[in-house]
Amino acid sequence: MKKVFDWLLSKLPETHLEDDDTRIHTQFIIVFFVLSIVSSFMTFLNYLTSWNRLAQLTLLLAIVCLISLIIEVYAKSRAVIITGRILFASTTCAVFLAFAIVGEPEGFSILWSLLLPTCGFFLFRRKYGSIIGFVLFTLLAILFWTPFGNSFLMYGYTTTFKQRFPILYFSFFIIGYIFEFVRFKTQQALAELKDEYEQLYNHDMLTGLYNRYGFNSTFNEFLKNRNGHKYAFAIIDLDFFKKVNDTYGHQAGDAILTEVAKRIKEGICPHCIASRWGGEEFAILFTCEEDVESRCKAMVERQRTDPIKFGDVELIIKLSMGIIFIPKDEDADMIEVVKMADDNLYEAKHTGRDKYVYSEYSKFKKFVAKD
Repeated sequence: MKKVFDWLLSKLPETHLEDDDTRIHTQFIIVFFVLSIVSSFMTFLNYLTSWNRLAQLTLLLAIVCLISLIIEVYAKSRAVIITGRILFASTTCAVFLAFAIVGEPEGFSILWSLLLPTCGFFLFRRKYGSIIGFVLFTLLAILFWTPFGNSFLMYGYTTTFKQRFPILYFSFFIIGYIFEFVRFKTQQALAELKDEYEQLYNHDMLTGLYNRYGFNSTFNEFLKNRNGHKYAFAIIDLDFFKKVNDTYGHQAGDAILTEVAKRIKEGICPHCIASRWGGEEFAILFTCEEDVESRCKAMVERQRTDPIKFGDVELIIKLSMGIIFIPKDEDADMIEVVKMADDNLYEAKHTGRDKYVYSEYSKFKKFVAKD
């Protein structure tokens, strides 16, 4: 049995369960596994006690649960997985209805149908869970409340039981619906809080760009999935920015940082990533195949010629930039890339500012050019 549980645990998804599709996939695996065990045990017990018709039904349910479990675990196609779930839902409704008709032992088997509303919402969410639960309720109502349905019953239920049981089932249905509604709203609120937290955790509040942590995480993820594509990394520093804060105050400084961040965002393609590196420094990861040097040159020239307005004041805020190009199939870790870009920024700052300095990474040498 331990090996069976170890196998089950190994098949459960490792991704976060706040994702609804992953959560439901995990729940299906667990429910299919548990029901196949329970149905197999009940089949053995029913044959042991000579409840043969009931044993046939529980055996059918065990087989379907096992087939659905195999499909859920191993199927790669979404359509095949959905087919397995539909097979399970339709078979379960049919078996529970048959439990009501057969009534063995002593009218007890019909009580299993009370599990269906809760399990339906648990596995199929509100929309499809409601459909499944309502279908079985309708069938039970026809079975117990109409002469046509009564003609199928093999067990002598009392009149009181036949009047009350569909109402009991519907009560479980309503309770299950409310629980699922509360769960959905709670999960929705948690997802919104998570998104808000991640936004604050990974982004700079002033400029809206990635902060250092968010940028580093994205950079590392890009390096893992790079597949040999070329890219470039740039560090930008605003020239003499401290004088702006000292002369015009920090509100002016914040306004300039926000405008520069906007211009950087406008100057890169949607696939590239910009960050407020810290203070008056910014960083850009160029992941596209476009002419990176032309874009960087345009950024420097725009800052040189396009004043930034703060109240009645127009300020020319120039910038220096250090860039490193990583050619195809060249490998460099993030620390090495940042250091080389920072070295180029240092050279730009100490050779006149208001320029960019770039180099191309190589394992054997690097080529340096200046604006």
